[in-house]
Amino acid sequence: MGPAADTVLQASSCGAADLRALVLSVTDADRPFSSPAQFPQPVRAPQAPGRESPGYEPVNPH
Repeated sequence: MGPAADTVLQASSCGAADLRALVLSVTDADRPFSSPAQFPQPVRAPQAPGRESPGYEPVNPH
């Protein structure tokens, strides 16, 4: 929960150096902040029968 709508907000800098930037994000609580990501399905190269994926080397745990 934040302040009510139309509430004045004040930003201040308490550091020794001058403030060089101020970033402010305003969102609507009744809407999603972002849309779900959509990733393309990876394309798998055909493998020879009985082989693992390229670059895989089995590790002996003993």
